[in-house]
Amino acid sequence: MAKLYNMQRVQGVVIVADGTQMFNNRPVIGIRDVGDATLFTDNRPVLGIEIVSDGATIYNDLPVLGAVRISDGRSLYGNAPVIPVKGADVAVPLPALPLAAGAKIMGLGHSFIGLGAAQTYTAGQTATNGHTGFYENGRTVLSWIKAADGRFNLDMFAELAHPFFAPSSFAAFSGAMGGKSGDCLFPVPGLEAQFPGTLARTAYALGQKPDIVYIDIGYNDIVRSRTLAQILADLDTQVQRIVDAGIYVILQTLSWTNTLDDQPGTDDPAWPGILNGINAWITAQAGREGVMLCNTLALDGPASGISPAMFVDGLHPKPDLMAKRSDILLPVLQGMVSAGETRSLDPLAAYNIFPPKGTPGITGTKTNVTGDVATGMRLVRGTGTSTYVGSKEVVATGNEKQVITITPVNDAQAFHSVTYGLPSALSLTSLGLAAGDWLEIQIPVELNDWAGWDYLDSSIRGPVQIGNTVTVTGGGWTTGNYIGGRNRSLICGSKLWLPTGLTMTNIRLDNLLILRHLCNTGGTGVAKIGAPIIRKLAADPRAAWKLAT
Repeated sequence: MAKLYNMQRVQGVVIVADGTQMFNNRPVIGIRDVGDATLFTDNRPVLGIEIVSDGATIYNDLPVLGAVRISDGRSLYGNAPVIPVKGADVAVPLPALPLAAGAKIMGLGHSFIGLGAAQTYTAGQTATNGHTGFYENGRTVLSWIKAADGRFNLDMFAELAHPFFAPSSFAAFSGAMGGKSGDCLFPVPGLEAQFPGTLARTAYALGQKPDIVYIDIGYNDIVRSRTLAQILADLDTQVQRIVDAGIYVILQTLSWTNTLDDQPGTDDPAWPGILNGINAWITAQAGREGVMLCNTLALDGPASGISPAMFVDGLHPKPDLMAKRSDILLPVLQGMVSAGETRSLDPLAAYNIFPPKGTPGITGTKTNVTGDVATGMRLVRGTGTSTYVGSKEVVATGNEKQVITITPVNDAQAFHSVTYGLPSALSLTSLGLAAGDWLEIQIPVELNDWAGWDYLDSSIRGPVQIGNTVTVTGGGWTTGNYIGGRNRSLICGSKLWLPTGLTMTNIRLDNLLILRHLCNTGGTGVAKIGAPIIRKLAADPRAAWKLAT
């Protein structure tokens, strides 16, 4: 970016004389790119270049597009001398609400969004040898939105070609997933690869053309000792940059945390006040053009009295809290997007390649369980000695739910589990699939109001693996009751790519759904699992997000 006038930087000027659109879809007239040299086409020095609003009246009531002034005052528009003026980004008009069903929703922020997905990265991994362990899960608000309402496009994709990917940066996700653990609004000096900042990532996010961006950011800026004024200035810039692109913003308030004052003498005593100042600014944005709020302060704010048990580590909400947050966010989104269904939900439709279609019958395989199991399926007790009884619920002819009734037995183990799936792997050829295909999977699940639920996980496995985890534990997240799906009806759904370049012959559906529960709570758990749906997609879903296909 050459500095062309009074040390003002001009961004994105690439040059033609015919008014071809070159910068934010605005025509740039008669400017030649000369790198850092400040010269015009006839070697005259350029005194000022400003990109101004398309059709804005700037001089003598003449609209100026790509205003330029050179050393002799030569006129560049309408034979009138153009005075260097302060340019303004063209604000793309916001579309009318409600948006059509299928609107793309993107989360942008730190770990509260980033924890909605995980992938394993190993050195030497390339785009053709797979992303083992790519999961969508229930650690984030948008996961629950996706499971509750199918009117939104919340597809996310793992890609090593992501411009902000580095092995130390935790994630390489696109589409609906714009969260990075530990990220701030600004790039962290010396750690830009790991924490590039949402402002730096905004251009890439906007390039995917989301319709709504849900922003959850701010904690890490506080603990990196930024002032309230600095944070609010960046947050204001963040919001306006997105709104000016014709995209709606939903701002998430910041919840209680003990991490700002749990180390006296180390933590800055000003930090809690900064958090309150951020929340005050966020709530003051109500009514701002293009901005909606997800105000959860009454649920989880610093003055809410929320139990620390709702957090994993004094900062990160458990999936149960994320689910409750989604109960506040969902009506906001539903008011912005028309009702509709973007998922494939008919288990008896011709497109459903899952065998057995509709999961009817009662002669399935049972291992250490009793009762009826769908024909062609299996139900297997995993850890522990709790009892599991299978039964069926008819939805329609040929379409039946698998019901699992759990009576826990307290045998001193932390948890017990039961797995529902196919008896064996399926060949790709038997399903009409090949490397390069995209799949959509949907599994309806209903859980009763039982305190014993710990988590459920549904997955398709192969050389690549995708999981649709309603709640998940692992690593340092293994203690406590994580269930957020308790007393909810959900659809665990995602999209899976079978990458080219892999030697793939089978796809595993044996662990289609794992129910894990506590064994010391008493009572009875009842899970109802709808007939799974697997559909081969006709087109690459990344195209909707303007990603390379």
